[in-house]
Order: sequence, then C-alpha cells, then structure tokens
Amino acid sequence: MTAWTAYRAAWRSCVGLVPAIACATLAGCSSETASVSQPMMPMMSPASVSMPVQIFVPMPVPVTPPPVVTPQIERRNASVKIGKPYQVAGNWYYPAAGDGYDEGGIASWYGPDFNGKPTANGEIYNMHRLTAAHPTLPMPCYAAVTNSQTGRTIVVRINDRGPYKSGRIIDLSYRAAQAIGVTRTGTADVRVKFLRMAPLLGDDSYEEKYLARQPWNQIGRLAASAPAPAVDWSPAVKTSFKVLRHSKTSDATGWLADMNAAQ
Repeated sequence: MTAWTAYRAAWRSCVGLVPAIACATLAGCSSETASVSQPMMPMMSPASVSMPVQIFVPMPVPVTPPPVVTPQIERRNASVKIGKPYQVAGNWYYPAAGDGYDEGGIASWYGPDFNGKPTANGEIYNMHRLTAAHPTLPMPCYAAVTNSQTGRTIVVRINDRGPYKSGRIIDLSYRAAQAIGVTRTGTADVRVKFLRMAPLLGDDSYEEKYLARQPWNQIGRLAASAPAPAVDWSPAVKTSFKVLRHSKTSDATGWLADMNAAQ
C-alpha cells in the first residue's frame, strides 16, 4: 500500500465518524435540556390582581404668624400723659412718674354716667374693663388695688383723672369695683401701688390674667356665664359716686406681700 492509499483510507474513516459524533452530541444536549424544569409565569385574570395600597402623605401645615394686635377703638386717640400741676376745688395736684407710689385711702367707683366718654388721656371709658382714675399717677399705667377688708387684689389700668372728694384716692370702673367688693358698699378702704407703665395700644391680657389667677375669683368665673344681676342706677345711687374733691388720708392696712407677682 502506498502512502497515498493509506491517507485516503484514514480520511474516509474520519468523515464517517463526524455524523455519529454530531448525533451523539445533539442527543445529549436534548436530554439535558429536557431534564431542566423551567418556571412558567401563571396566567392571572385582571380581577384576581390586587391593586397596591395607596399611601396618603399629608400636606405640610403652614406656620401661621402670631396675630397682630390692632389698636382698639377705645384707645385709638390715647396718649401717654403725666400732665402739669392742676387745681380742683382749691386743691393742687401734682402728677408724677409714679415710681415708689404706695398709698392707702378710700376707693369709689364710677359707672354709666361716664361710660363711652373720653378719659383724661384720650381713651374711651368702658365701665366693663379693669380701669381706674387717679389724681396724679401717669397714664396709662398699671396699679395694684387691694381691698383692706377682704384682702382681694386686682390690677387696673389707670387712664383717667379723679376722684376729688376728701379722703378718696382712686375711682374704679364698675367691673374693677365689683371684683374687689366695692359696688355693694359704694366705697372701701384700699391700698394702691404703682406697678409700671402700660402699653399705649395694648390689650387687656395683663390685668385679666392676674384676676383669673386669684383663688377668690374662681366662683366668679363659674358664674360668669349666668345673666348679670340688675344694677340699681337710680339717681340717688348715681349721685353718691360723682367725681368730687380729693385729699390724702392715713395709710390703710392689709397690703398683700406678693404684689410683685403681678410683674
């Protein structure tokens, strides 16, 4: 056998093995592929698919600025006032800054005859506010008034001048007099102490909060919703509270030591 003959015989044998190897390879692949289980996505109807839970995010709450204190109608023409020395019924009065003022005397009150009229510093008198008239203290200012008999203390806003009857040192509004028990008797021995100047166009929160903190005022607050009793405004009653003449008297007793709490 020549070399060429041997080469041709070897080539023919190799060509015959190729189809067999290919078939074996394909058979092995098919069997391996068939043995692997592939997951299938199940078909679902639209009704069986649950919707995602909706999450509601609340809108941020805007920060509201504090309310602006607007000037009250009763005080739109008000002014800070001390005043020059003046004379009433032959007596001289000398208004001053008020620092260190602490005096005892008689308190009276004034009501409907002056309600709605201008006060000495230009405000409008409201008998239902905690205000008062004083012959010499600056206006407007806060003053503590204590009933020497009952020990009740309130803070009032001085915005008027008076009284001028002998022995009287302060004229309370109807509300202030009612709070410390002066309306029933007409007058009472009191102690008046200057605290500090009051805001010109401020609100009444300072004196109202002080009154609300008093233990003796709890009953009054519970009865605030009840109708107010009728007040006798007959001429005989009103005449006894007119603004007349003033002079100093000796100090009264019973001043409370905790007046600085009003600050």
